[in-house]
Amino acid sequence: MIGSPESGLPPRVARGRGRPRLLEVGEIVAAGLAILDRDGLEGLTMAAVAEELGVSVATPYSYYGSKAALCNDIADRLIGAVAGRASALRGLPRVRELIRDLHRELLAHPGVAQLLATRTVTGPGAAHGQEILLGSLEHAGLRPTDCVVGYRTILSYLTGFSHRRISFERDPAAEQARRDQLQALSRDRFPTLHRMLPLLDAHMSMDDFDRGLDHLLSRFGVT
Repeated sequence: MIGSPESGLPPRVARGRGRPRLLEVGEIVAAGLAILDRDGLEGLTMAAVAEELGVSVATPYSYYGSKAALCNDIADRLIGAVAGRASALRGLPRVRELIRDLHRELLAHPGVAQLLATRTVTGPGAAHGQEILLGSLEHAGLRPTDCVVGYRTILSYLTGFSHRRISFERDPAAEQARRDQLQALSRDRFPTLHRMLPLLDAHMSMDDFDRGLDHLLSRFGVT
């Protein structure tokens, strides 16, 4: 997991003042990640990072010119850490391994899932992930144009499923309100929806994610 000893990234930063003014970039990234995990994307500000580290608000700005730049680096490092753990598998097994690992990390860091769902991440970590996915799809026999379509579709599935599962688990009241609205719809007009509501309301599991991913990959003829 990101921020753990095996990830190679710095541990999460404990709140409090008194940290030295000269910081490592990794400390700022770890502080930003801690805020994302605790307060979400809206709660991540440069002022919040400064408070987390016990420094002046000017300090994080001397490393990152904007919140957007910091957010990009947080997500890029997370992707890079996951990509760095990828094995030497080829084709479908390697794609599946990487996407499943990314899904687990996004569940552990919902703020990063929100980042990936709303913006394009650039940097060496993201490039490493792209290289693995595109190379694995090409190795499976897809033409370059189909590799790109497959890559984009797989990432959309990853970010969409992760974000939906996080919302499902973190806001049960909103989910209950949604279920109530669906149950109130006319059974005559929406018979299929009503029949499948118990399945739609079921907890979204890793098995669900795996089945969807395998189905998606099979549609691209990946072997």
